[in-house]
Amino acid sequence: LIGEIEAGNFSIARFYERRARRILPALFFVMFACLPFSYMWMMPEQLEDFAASVVTVALSLSNFFFLSQVDYFAPRADLQPLLHTWSLAIEEQYYFLFPLLLLALRGFKRKTAAFFVCALVFLSFAFAEWAWRENAERSFFFTLSRFWEIGTGSICAFAMAGREQRSSNILSVIGLTMIIYSIF
Repeated sequence: LIGEIEAGNFSIARFYERRARRILPALFFVMFACLPFSYMWMMPEQLEDFAASVVTVALSLSNFFFLSQVDYFAPRADLQPLLHTWSLAIEEQYYFLFPLLLLALRGFKRKTAAFFVCALVFLSFAFAEWAWRENAERSFFFTLSRFWEIGTGSICAFAMAGREQRSSNILSVIGLTMIIYSIF
């Protein structure tokens, strides 16, 4: 995004099309795979909730649906086959807004734009810290409580923009080792 905007050849339609080609086939497969099992095993009220979740998943708003429907750690969560899509919805919301933000900042130098993104990420993190203390369950699904996580990756993109990509195999092995260690 940064390179395309700076080069003047950024297309928001092309960006969204790339996102859709990457995400939607797997998402729709999961949604359709859940349909027959939900129909066979759910009670009518549960099936209505499931149908509502399907609509919100398709609109990338499932985090708001589950925010109002389910306590993530409650036993009822196992009756929500699309619950895991809350994080994908937040990611899609971020990628809906972030290119628009970069377009709005395109007249500024890269460092200024990066500073602005850093400030927004910090504000999101500060909000998340406040929000989980006020209402942890609602904060868990709330978009602004989670933007800082994806925004951190955007900061990394600014830091790496225009630089040669170096191999990070050693760091990958260290990270994988830490994950495996934490499991056991």
